[in-house]
Amino acid sequence: MGIAALVLAAGRPLPPGLLVRVDVPPPLFRNADAKTEADSARRVLTSYCVAELEDWNRVPHIAFRDRTGTAKLRDGTRVDWTIRPGGIAFLEHPGGRVTYLLDCRLIRSGSGGQAEPW
Repeated sequence: MGIAALVLAAGRPLPPGLLVRVDVPPPLFRNADAKTEADSARRVLTSYCVAELEDWNRVPHIAFRDRTGTAKLRDGTRVDWTIRPGGIAFLEHPGGRVTYLLDCRLIRSGSGGQAEPW
């Protein structure tokens, strides 16, 4: 079952086991470790909560510090991912659909999944 067939609830993390592989571009620097970067990206992407675009846009981030790569889903679909400092990320699916993700700590409990205002 691909992500397109799943109901992703705002305020909840991605379903366990959805991302079967996370890849990062080759390191820019010799001392960088691609496996460590991929493991770090997997932790972020699987721990952040699904968010509505309006809530995602409320969270500021640091420009020019994005981390990007690709991920393979259970059904073999490949998605592009971007993680931005400040607790936001997104998955871009084939066809252009986007799943927005927020650090779950930024979401108020009892707010219906809305981002905490800054």
